[in-house]
Amino acid sequence: MAWMMAKVAASVGDVLGMNKDNEHGSGSGSSGHGPTVQAMGQTGEMPLSMEDIPWAKKFMKKPPPEPEFRLETAPFDPRFPNTNQTKYCYQSYLDYHRCRKVKGEDYKPCEYFFKVYKSMCPNAWKTVQEAEFKLETAPFDPRFPNMNQTKYCYQSYIDYHRCRKIKGESYKPCEYFFKVYNSICPFAWVEKWDDQLSNGNFPGKI
Repeated sequence: MAWMMAKVAASVGDVLGMNKDNEHGSGSGSSGHGPTVQAMGQTGEMPLSMEDIPWAKKFMKKPPPEPEFRLETAPFDPRFPNTNQTKYCYQSYLDYHRCRKVKGEDYKPCEYFFKVYKSMCPNAWKTVQEAEFKLETAPFDPRFPNMNQTKYCYQSYIDYHRCRKIKGESYKPCEYFFKVYNSICPFAWVEKWDDQLSNGNFPGKI
């Protein structure tokens, strides 16, 4: 322990430039053999942290990296220059099934349309039969006045799980948030978030 304290004192002296002064006899210590507590108090320097001592940095623990959170969007389609998500989603769904019907189920280029509609169609639409296809939008939320769908979707997903965690799984008002995110979140995102929640590595705070 004594040798460690001596090493800290030497490092402090190096940082403040006091050891160099003492080598020329200008230290405040009575014997000129290193800085005293009084001399260090008169320097006017701020207290040192562990980061100021070079050899101590290796003992500092680095915070774990945060899980990566990425939301992938569908590629640009010139048929929808303003990226009307409802029409783009529905048309891509039709294109995928038409392509497979005409070219066959093993025709690889059809997968392009599948990836597009899977990345942007709301989760609630994936089980709806084509004959019953109905487009519904989530209600207005004053937190998102410009209807930023990505943030609205993600926040509603978090709100739903937070509500159930605090109020209990049988608390009916929590279903409001479920209906919101289920109507606007691409189901590829929901599947990924559900997996992350079950594995304990969801990037948000529930």
